[in-house]
Amino acid sequence: MFFSVISPVMDSTSRKLIPLARRWHQALLALIRNPDQANIHHFRVAVKKLRVLTSILPDRGMTNKALKKSFRRIDQLFDQAGKVRECQLHHKLLRELTPEPPEKFLNRLNKQTAELMREFEASLAECSKLQMQKLLIALESEIENLDGRDFLLQLNKKLEAEFQAIRRRLAPGRSKARLHSLRIHLRRAYELVGILRLVSGNPELDAVVTRLHQLIDAIGNWHDLKGLSKKLAHECKRAERSHAGQILQGLQEVAKRALENHEGEIDLLLAVGNEEPPPALRG
Repeated sequence: MFFSVISPVMDSTSRKLIPLARRWHQALLALIRNPDQANIHHFRVAVKKLRVLTSILPDRGMTNKALKKSFRRIDQLFDQAGKVRECQLHHKLLRELTPEPPEKFLNRLNKQTAELMREFEASLAECSKLQMQKLLIALESEIENLDGRDFLLQLNKKLEAEFQAIRRRLAPGRSKARLHSLRIHLRRAYELVGILRLVSGNPELDAVVTRLHQLIDAIGNWHDLKGLSKKLAHECKRAERSHAGQILQGLQEVAKRALENHEGEIDLLLAVGNEEPPPALRG
């Protein structure tokens, strides 16, 4: 398998890690100002990076009740943003399947998206900027006090655990549960390798990052289309024996063929990954 990394030794990490720690806060402020599709996506990406970064910090400051509350608020916003993002992606995929989707189905999808968006915007309005600022300051303080060697040892330990989890899920087959779990571990490994690339400056890690990203995207596209296909199946039952039902049935067939194409891409990437010898990447 192509996931294998040996960490370099560093004297200091804070100079490079603090800008990484600030991204989630910048993304949140941008989202509060303008909760459009791009900012929702950037916020979710930044929170994924935050979760991985805090998992390799020694403390997280989680003994402080106010900080615990801050992290819970971020997690809540992340989940709500995910629901909105899913509906937006389903709308995009539907438009790719057909230029003229059935009006009732499209209206229901638009209504669901609007309702989720209203709930999300209400949560954003209640989000305390001061509380988030305190969380950012606490995280930066932890990073400034890091021991570079201990941090890299912890980072390498986390990488090993994620790579082992990935290997266990690389067997043939593509059930939704297995691919979803595989994508979670691939995402964590992707972020961890990205952090290692940032602090080490090792260009050999670029190839690992690229391969991880290819598989994450392939499974993500499959997952999004699978979700839309499920909604189409539900609508088919509601509109069976009608003209709209026949159109939806045709869309289901198109979605099924697209899913098969995505599954073929995933199988190919998994097969290539299993055949490659694990490289030893040194800084």
